[in-house]
Amino acid sequence: MAQAHTTKRRSYSEINREAERAREFGNLRDSIDFCLNDYIDGPLRDSCKGRLVRHILPVSKMREPAKVDLCRKSSSIDLYVREDIWSDSKEKLPLPRFVLAHETGHICLHKDDSFGFSPYSEHAPRFIEREYFVEDQANNFADIFLLPDGAVRNFQSVRDLIDYCDYYCGVPEEAIRRRYGLVARSTSHHFGPKYDLSRLCSKCGSGRVSAILNYHKCDDCFNVSY
Repeated sequence: MAQAHTTKRRSYSEINREAERAREFGNLRDSIDFCLNDYIDGPLRDSCKGRLVRHILPVSKMREPAKVDLCRKSSSIDLYVREDIWSDSKEKLPLPRFVLAHETGHICLHKDDSFGFSPYSEHAPRFIEREYFVEDQANNFADIFLLPDGAVRNFQSVRDLIDYCDYYCGVPEEAIRRRYGLVARSTSHHFGPKYDLSRLCSKCGSGRVSAILNYHKCDDCFNVSY
């Protein structure tokens, strides 16, 4: 008889801690314009101690944008990603990045206690409602992982954060609004203008821009703007 696996209920603050731990493992700090593909192939794989195997499949072979399969028999974690989702995430398009962050949430939160997203029937939750909150947990993880508290507090308004993400990193607007609202309600800190959009390099997004006479020069990519 197959052993029943259960899903641990986690509060938002617990998921926040797991997302922050995952970011710390990748030394991301408060960065929000990182390459998620590189994170998956590097720090995430390392954190799984070699168990994570990534598969890129053609669109014709896979209906879902991405999914995680966990198989106890081989002790592996298989991440299947449709090729267009993988390539579009590299281009920092919002939905593909969120899809991969969602699957990262499954790997970080559920690799030891839930198999609701696995095709193996013996790994499925006993009750269908458990699958719903498994997906909610992964969505919350994705929100926090892409937009940590420290980064959100650096923007004076949700509009500034939306504009920054739209230009530099790719996060769905609904996720931005969820995170900004939650961080704003949970903090008494002043939201400071660390990211002044007018002072960022228009080419690479760096904040290391030097004013020289009547023009600005980026110290990182050497782009010149007037």
